[in-house]
Amino acid sequence: MKKKNLIVVYGVITNMRGTVTIKEKKTIRSGAVTFLDVLGWKGIWKNNNSSEKDLFSLIKEIKYFSRGSDTDVKSISDTIVIFTPEGNMNSQEILEHHGYICMEAIKKSIKKEIPLRGATAYGEFSVKENIFVGPAIDEVAAWHELTSWIGVIMTPSAFFEIDSNLKLENWMIYSPPIKGKMKWDTYCVNWPSIWSNKANEHEKIRELKNNFKIMGPFLPEYADKYINTLKFFKKHLEKEGNN
Repeated sequence: MKKKNLIVVYGVITNMRGTVTIKEKKTIRSGAVTFLDVLGWKGIWKNNNSSEKDLFSLIKEIKYFSRGSDTDVKSISDTIVIFTPEGNMNSQEILEHHGYICMEAIKKSIKKEIPLRGATAYGEFSVKENIFVGPAIDEVAAWHELTSWIGVIMTPSAFFEIDSNLKLENWMIYSPPIKGKMKWDTYCVNWPSIWSNKANEHEKIRELKNNFKIMGPFLPEYADKYINTLKFFKKHLEKEGNN
């Protein structure tokens, strides 16, 4: 059953003397929220004169990929936020839609040398211009910077929303590299499936490595992100070969 939108009204009722009061409405909606940000943005914008232009172009492309739905895309600095409330799509369709947007976004971001990582949560949220609040916002904000790779994961709220008997097209089960000691198999955006049209898996890997090499040098404090991403990429190829 779909959750109904809740309207929360707050303010002060005018008194008998006609005191002017302000009433505001806050719409609480249920749906998917994705946070994406650029890995190493501080170093990128300092060393790449076209980084801001490339990021602006990427945001425009993400908006294009979200067309035809009730999806809203906003950005603050290098953080891109994607919202899709419940409506014409059910929760699993919405999460597949976010998976599609993120697959395209990650592929484009690597090509533009501004690689993305992030997370997708599901629950209640409210958006007013660039102010976001709600349980889904709190959850996705806490998770989206915890992974050490290029990719997007489902947080627990989104993971629990998926029917265990359903096979998703745009996500794959994987244990992502999460900072700390936590190990967890969750749905991760299957961007390797659209990475390359090359038939040979070795050529696909070589193409990805060549894109990574452009982003060097790889200092110890963040080289693991690229190594972890390559492991995920190879895992996709392994699963693809077994199908």
